[in-house]
Amino acid sequence: MKEEICKGKLIKNKRYVLNGEIYKGDFVDHDGVAIVQGDIKLGKTEEVLKFSKFLKTYKGLGEQQKNACLIKKNLWDTKEIPYCIDDGHPKTAEINNAITIFNAANLNIKYRPKTSSDKDYVRFDLDSGCAADIGKVGGEQTVEIADWAVTGNVLHEMLHVCGIGHEHSRKDRDTYITIESSNIEPENYYNFKSISTSVPYGDYDYESIMHYSAKAFSKNGKDTITIKPGHGTHPKMGQRNAMTDKDMAGVKELYK
Repeated sequence: MKEEICKGKLIKNKRYVLNGEIYKGDFVDHDGVAIVQGDIKLGKTEEVLKFSKFLKTYKGLGEQQKNACLIKKNLWDTKEIPYCIDDGHPKTAEINNAITIFNAANLNIKYRPKTSSDKDYVRFDLDSGCAADIGKVGGEQTVEIADWAVTGNVLHEMLHVCGIGHEHSRKDRDTYITIESSNIEPENYYNFKSISTSVPYGDYDYESIMHYSAKAFSKNGKDTITIKPGHGTHPKMGQRNAMTDKDMAGVKELYK
């Protein structure tokens, strides 16, 4: 199964904001959009780089100033996500199937067709990779779906739009997995950064649709993610077949 990834020019060691937290590390410029972890959008690269310069002085600001400057986590307060699909998208059937599956799961939030009165919505468009913003950013936000994507890839991006991060990036991930950095393609180290705002809902889920596979971005065919001793074997790690019970519980908890 292909990982969700947008390739581009690697930009190294820059500050950026994700879900109201500041990080310093690498990301890629994919057609003018800054991408971390392969498929999570930070915004337009030009704007992210401008803000990165500002963040150099961020530690000297007072708490009130900091709060005014940060981009806060933004959930869909109406518990509805209006959407549209670009005409002629080659994966229209997969997108519609993913939406049907998501809505049938009754996760306290649903996707519905966009109307003329909707100002905030997502548009599924075609790209060489798959990518989405985390949560609601306001206005039109695009969800990139590649022509190789299956329904599970679409569901993965839809959960990002809800506000769900990658499972293997949870702040408690080092209890459950080891990132084998010596096996990772050097240009893809940035994809394995732990994000403290990836909220751990319940027990760690190796089979989550939001988890990378064991050999993701391997430079030598060896595992880049291994399971800590005592946590069993999980051959389905990295699957893109379906949301797990824990995936669905996470979305429900976020929008309870």
